Amino acid sequence: MSKFLITSNHNQLGSVIENLKIADLQLLKLCPLHSSLAFCLNQLHSAHIHFLNLGNLIICAEHNCLFIFKSKILIRMESLTTQH
Repeated sequence: MSKFLITSNHNQLGSVIENLKIADLQLLKLCPLHSSLAFCLNQLHSAHIHFLNLGNLIICAEHNCLFIFKSKILIRMESLTTQH
């Protein structure tokens, strides 16, 4: 499903960040790992980024990105890809 994956595992984080696009890094700066759902929603809204809030998922279609939350804490950020 994803081209790249950001997890809370610090060992993987360094190598994954190298493969990210600049827009994805900007989103990661807006909503760092372990941020609350409310914080991320406010950050995205303040940055005028369109998103779809599905409770434990936030989809940012224009940035091709998916935020995954567990117990209202950001645990992962994935790229959305289309499968042919």
